[in-house]
Amino acid sequence: MAKKYDGVQRESTRRTEQSDISDLAHLSKRVKHSSLSESSKFEYGNMEPDRVDPGQRENFKLTCPKIKDHDKFIPIAEFKNEDLPVEYQSTDLIQSVMALADLTVRVRCKYTSSSRPKVHQASGTVYPFYRDRGRNNIIRTGTGRVWHVMMLENSGEPCSCHRCEGTKTRQGRITILTATHVVFNSSEARATSVDFFFDDESRSSCVTLKAEEVYVADAVSDRCYFDCYTCDVELLQKLSKIWIKWLTLCKTVREEHQNSEAEIKLAIMVAHPHGLPKQVSVGRWFEIQDSVDSVHFYTYDCPTCPGSSGAYVYTLARQGWWSNHVHSGANLSLNYSGSGIDWGWCTVAASTT
Repeated sequence: MAKKYDGVQRESTRRTEQSDISDLAHLSKRVKHSSLSESSKFEYGNMEPDRVDPGQRENFKLTCPKIKDHDKFIPIAEFKNEDLPVEYQSTDLIQSVMALADLTVRVRCKYTSSSRPKVHQASGTVYPFYRDRGRNNIIRTGTGRVWHVMMLENSGEPCSCHRCEGTKTRQGRITILTATHVVFNSSEARATSVDFFFDDESRSSCVTLKAEEVYVADAVSDRCYFDCYTCDVELLQKLSKIWIKWLTLCKTVREEHQNSEAEIKLAIMVAHPHGLPKQVSVGRWFEIQDSVDSVHFYTYDCPTCPGSSGAYVYTLARQGWWSNHVHSGANLSLNYSGSGIDWGWCTVAASTT
């Protein structure tokens, strides 16, 4: 039976977590993307959130600049072993991708903060949605991943989820990892909805929560962590079990393939391109060492589209329990992630029984 923590211990865990992530944010600020651009001539291209103008939802089929990639997306319900290179086909890998899919969320934000910078530091181009600052009639969509789940015993604070609208108290917190250009700060978070288990158009399993506040966000590394709260104990327990399963399977897959001589360095993404139900894309990754310590970002050729921003980049045999690379953008030849790390493994302790 997994260990069950009391409220004090869990809040202590939260403070340690926040310190760790703040340290990583500080570290990423030392990474000078401009230096990388000058030394390697890396072309950043465009970031890939999806902008949804009122009444224009279906236009992406005609106007998407990456329409050639649409046929390469695999609906999550149809993903199977045969979609992987032969040398990587395994039950463990399929199960790890399915667990990742269960942790993948669609992010929808309807407000653009006036605090967004004018220029993206790495590329020198206009920062996404800068020209929409202060507007609340433009919806943008992106993708995120459940980063952590924590139970909150006796919080006493009213819940704001769609399920109860304040009639119950918060029972737990779900932290989401996405790209900062998708959700820039807490003012944008408070105008953000998060769709869990949006697997098909029927939305039969979909659960929607309101985002509340940004936990840590850094425009340089393009990583944002924000929190949702809910009174739905069943949802919290379900996500916690999936999160543990995901980490366990990732460790198994890493050990299976860490010394592989396979020519293909496999990369997998689960995303919500154009705000659609979950799609899997498979490709190859290429590492670019960014600057200091183990901070780096990846380039890869997994199919992506607007709306893929913030999706977790699963780099097979590289990911650790703290891996936090999310899809950021694309240039004319490759896609690239935000900066992050691939730190190792620890014993995974459940926050629920």
